Amino acid sequence: MNQGRRGAIAGVRWVEELADPSSETPEYVGPQVAERLEQLRSLPPRARNLLSECEGVLIDVGPGEGVSSMALAQLAPKAQVIGLEADLVHLKGAWPMCRKYANLRLGWGAIDGTLSNRNVKADADPAPIVTLGPAACDVLFSWAGMSRIDVYGSSAAWAPSVGRACVLVLPEFWRAGVASLPRAVQEALREVCTRAGVPEPSWDRATTLPGFSGFEVLPTDQRLRARGWLLWL
Repeated sequence: MNQGRRGAIAGVRWVEELADPSSETPEYVGPQVAERLEQLRSLPPRARNLLSECEGVLIDVGPGEGVSSMALAQLAPKAQVIGLEADLVHLKGAWPMCRKYANLRLGWGAIDGTLSNRNVKADADPAPIVTLGPAACDVLFSWAGMSRIDVYGSSAAWAPSVGRACVLVLPEFWRAGVASLPRAVQEALREVCTRAGVPEPSWDRATTLPGFSGFEVLPTDQRLRARGWLLWL
């Protein structure tokens, strides 16, 4: 991988440098990578082209076991893909498979300004804080790997690190507001929060992304699977 802009990223712990990375990637990761690649190819053309035509640094936030990062490495072969994952267990599982992509590097860390994702598990070590310099990446991507707070409440903190654009694949209600959910879903969410002993979430429609000059909504037919979103609201 080209080392040209690596200095703009500080604090990350690269997966190959971690102690005891997994010896093999879980079997389910391969099919998920293939599925994610097809999903990326089916994104609206403007979003897909921002990714596939990237020839600089493409940062992927929250790839889990490297799923979206490995798919991006195939979709954007001229890009330098850097996946940043806050869950150390998931990250170590990605190591064996991710090595075959010459334009990909995975690291453990949470971007400064996205602190709601730093403690992904109560009994786990918090992810290192990753500092991104100005225009550290051309495109910043996340497939539901950032919390709603990180996107709509903290984007002004990390916006200067994005040179060109963000492509964020997120649940619609994060942007449209809790009131956009069907009444039955709102009632179910209220019940879950009551049982968990946490406040019921509430927010209004977002019409801007703080720190960015433009905000464009590109609806897709993709269905996102809920994976801990209640913790990220």
